[in-house]
Amino acid sequence: MVKPGRDEHGNWLRLATEEELDALTDEEIAAAVASDPDAGPILTEKEWEAALAREAARDKWGVARLRRRLGVAQIVFADRYRIPLTTLRNWEQGVCEPDRAAKVLLAAIATDPELVARAALHAQDPDYLAAGPARAA
Repeated sequence: MVKPGRDEHGNWLRLATEEELDALTDEEIAAAVASDPDAGPILTEKEWEAALAREAARDKWGVARLRRRLGVAQIVFADRYRIPLTTLRNWEQGVCEPDRAAKVLLAAIATDPELVARAALHAQDPDYLAAGPARAA
């Protein structure tokens, strides 16, 4: 039977079974994560708190923290609420400030993210915007 993991080129040989995963020690898990080129570094709690503090200092408008609270990646957040990805990144990095309309959108997302996601589906439909959900064909 082929050992689970990747070959020397990074291609998956086979995934580990649930039993194999349960049998791994903490050291084996750490070694597997460290050898994965796609995995980020393992941070201590202190390092994680410092990273969050740096992000908060950059994220003047709370956009990254809102997105993290919702548990979605930048590309998902941008797509869901029809925000250009570059714009979202610029807000999160403090490169530029959201304009007044964008701040209203972000406040609405913070208040009711599911409602805003449903509304965003109709943002390019002038009939929906003019007539509303009850009359749009």
